[in-house]
Amino acid sequence: MKIAIIHYRAGLMDGVSLEMEKWKKALEKLGNDVAIIAGNESRKVDITLPFLSMDSDFDDVNRMVPELEKVLDGYDLVIVENIWSLALRESVGIALEEFAKRSEKKFLGHHHDFWWERGRKENIILKEHFPPDLPNLKHVVINTIAKEELLRRRKLNSFVVPNVIDTSVFKNLKKDFKEKLGIRKGDVVLLQATRVVRRKAIEIAIDLASALSNVLSGMIGKELYNKEKFTGRVVLVFGGMVEDDEYFKELRNLADIKNVAIINAYPLVKSSEYSFWDVYTLASIVTYPSILEGWGNQLLEALAAKKPVALFEYEVFKRDIKSSGIEYVSLGDVYTSEKGMIHVSENVLKNAALRIKNILFNPQLYEEIVEKNYEIVEKRYSISALKRMLEKILEVV
Repeated sequence: MKIAIIHYRAGLMDGVSLEMEKWKKALEKLGNDVAIIAGNESRKVDITLPFLSMDSDFDDVNRMVPELEKVLDGYDLVIVENIWSLALRESVGIALEEFAKRSEKKFLGHHHDFWWERGRKENIILKEHFPPDLPNLKHVVINTIAKEELLRRRKLNSFVVPNVIDTSVFKNLKKDFKEKLGIRKGDVVLLQATRVVRRKAIEIAIDLASALSNVLSGMIGKELYNKEKFTGRVVLVFGGMVEDDEYFKELRNLADIKNVAIINAYPLVKSSEYSFWDVYTLASIVTYPSILEGWGNQLLEALAAKKPVALFEYEVFKRDIKSSGIEYVSLGDVYTSEKGMIHVSENVLKNAALRIKNILFNPQLYEEIVEKNYEIVEKRYSISALKRMLEKILEVV
């Protein structure tokens, strides 16, 4: 079967772009011919349609539809990524809906985020068209909360397909990243691999680094999980793109107040000197304090990279992931907000820091945790698992 996967953008490091590539890989393993179509140019984009771009101001639906008919001619199935759910370009969504109405092709709406999850005010266009209700269209969401809300709001049934991780990306990583960043042997490194945006609540990671420094104050010279002697230094490393400069400035100020050392590794990723996946070689433990996630890509990445994780128990985690049995350091599920900054209680931070101490200075425990988590990822959240899920969906689309 010939399949087109279409989105505003692709080939980047955002969650939807990464998930599209995983779907392409899984669908190709099932014997399909798959192309990625997006509004930007990238080596991972097979066909560029500029009017799809979020930066485009072209909104003529009547001219879009013939272009879609021309480009998508010959494909049996069109997978529409987030365009019909997040609705950042309403004209593009309406054009795709009109094309789908006229077409005999099969369509699959893959919905990562919905417009109502982003606090947008409902209007008649959003209410009636995003996502559309068509006889040749099936829907896929990434968590059970979204499934229930889509049914409630639009009376639309959907499949739940969680995000997955391609574990092969962690092979052949560069080993000298720490040295390049001035991280010494025996430093304890907390890795914040997410993009720098407010909903990631990265200030919690800074608070945790501070609490961990206090807890580890008497451990200098003791042997860590990797047989290195602890230097007494705890470092918080940023691995993702800074998308909010003002927020990043606030985080730096908080780190100064808390006396937490921060290193930004992203410039070396942006320059392509190192890959994004190389940042995981830096981590003693990965922090994932986000208070809102549609799924949790960096969580899966950490587990696949065989790193322990300290995480805030956001709603989707509690509903869809926690029951998988993964081992993690809890940052609780309750937070307070003050002047735009998110915090958890001192007691939660102290308990988390003590748990991390126990893991980092116990090689056997460290190994048991990361291996157990890796096995769960392979079974439930890998490309092989995705292939099995998509095979069942393709049978009924």
